[in-house]
Amino acid sequence: MKKLLLFLSCFITALVMFAQGKVYTEQLVLTINGEISAPQDAGVVVVDNGNNTINFVLKNFFLVNGENTIPVGNISVENLPVKKGEDGLDYITFDGSITIQPGDMEGVDMWVGPMVGEIPMKLQGKMNEDKLFVTIDINMQESLGQIVYVQLGTDDFVDKEKEDAINVITTVRKSSSAIYDLNGRRIHAQSAILNSQSKKGLYIIGGKKVLF
Repeated sequence: MKKLLLFLSCFITALVMFAQGKVYTEQLVLTINGEISAPQDAGVVVVDNGNNTINFVLKNFFLVNGENTIPVGNISVENLPVKKGEDGLDYITFDGSITIQPGDMEGVDMWVGPMVGEIPMKLQGKMNEDKLFVTIDINMQESLGQIVYVQLGTDDFVDKEKEDAINVITTVRKSSSAIYDLNGRRIHAQSAILNSQSKKGLYIIGGKKVLF
């Protein structure tokens, strides 16, 4: 009875967490004992605790090895520290042991993860509002005879500053408006600004200030 109540408590807590958190959907690539599986969609829930920590949940994780599919459960790490990088991304790191929680997928009656007990796990990742990239090393050698490596997403984040600069240049090149410096002098060639490092500064284009 106590085990049932504990299961229900974990399940309800997980549902509340899922409802409140931000959901990332990324491609998951699984490597088991060196064998790489085909990519599959996976859902990750990230809850911002408001104190530079998050709760991280990889929902309904399955071990897929050839024709064998093992329902593992929810890989969850609470109060995971977050560090802001110079590139504007949030970085997370975990190296310790976890107990996998039961999943919540309909039609699955038994999740193997909770039966295994504590397992060593290493997690590294980074994210922004739109994208998440995480790698997870799970040592199930003693319990299932498997070394598991999980890659979620791809490490191809766009540099926001470069993206904004490209958008500005593209807008300028498409515009037929004249360009003036702050002294009111007309710049006859847009390329004189775009292609010269010495021309950085504020300019008037179409009546608006644009920073190069």
